[in-house]
Amino acid sequence: MGRTDIQGVLSFECNYWSFQQEEEPPVYPFCEEEVERVSPYRMEMHRVSYLLFSVMLSGQIHYIVEGKDYILHAGEAMVIPMDSLYMQESFTTGPYVKQVLEIRGSLVKAYAAGLRLDTVRQFRLADPEEISGRLRRIGKLLRANHPGDEPELIGQTHYLMSFFARAGNPGASLPPLFYRIRDEIENLLDRPFSVAELSRRTGASHSTMDRLMRRFLGMSCREYYLRRKMLAAEYLLKNTELSIKEIAYRLGCSSAFHFSNLFHDRHGVSPSSFRENALESEQITCAPEELPETTRPSGGGAASSGSHR
Repeated sequence: MGRTDIQGVLSFECNYWSFQQEEEPPVYPFCEEEVERVSPYRMEMHRVSYLLFSVMLSGQIHYIVEGKDYILHAGEAMVIPMDSLYMQESFTTGPYVKQVLEIRGSLVKAYAAGLRLDTVRQFRLADPEEISGRLRRIGKLLRANHPGDEPELIGQTHYLMSFFARAGNPGASLPPLFYRIRDEIENLLDRPFSVAELSRRTGASHSTMDRLMRRFLGMSCREYYLRRKMLAAEYLLKNTELSIKEIAYRLGCSSAFHFSNLFHDRHGVSPSSFRENALESEQITCAPEELPETTRPSGGGAASSGSHR
């Protein structure tokens, strides 16, 4: 392991499909990644145009897929279907290691539907090392870029698709009370946070709510509320022309000054500076894998940066 960079990444390897073919294969592994990170981070919400498998080797990651929360723990795997709107973030400072496989192809959507991989799946792996080994084998073959390796690459991909289709129950997620708390917090984003009001809406005590949120997200209800409020603020700053005062009002802040202080405490910059920076970057909110193909590596091998870190 190398030293940590400014984003908290200890190690990162990303391998792309680079075989030249006249027609796109029906199903193929476009990208395999493995990353070890030690610091909290968050990926922007974006829509994926491929089938995504994620395997957690250590630590945990928080996913939001189509508005629902999932916590992927060490030894677990997850299927994120094509066309899903999702984001991911880590809340803790503890390290984590995960692997990702991005599957594309002219018929991947039809194949995924036939295998019922068109719904979110989360499950515990009986033998994480076996699946991890297969993912690393795919990465090794992609990196080598040897002619004649395509059949094994495609075969390994079909095996993993069948394995993920058999494993777990579709939509395995968190307890119903967690979703009730989450949904009611979303409903409170336009007003100051009130534990009493949240407790009244959910029918659960403050201690019960906080215990559940800390168990699955590692934070209190209030902290989650502030994170979600700041996510909403980011969206409004990037994608609307509302003034800072109007955004503050929409998010239930007592004044633009109060909102600006809250935003600065979380982001290290003022709302206006954040908006200016977003405009300068042309309001790109997609992940790197959705950028034009000209930004991709032209050959096999490990990339220096990637999409699912």
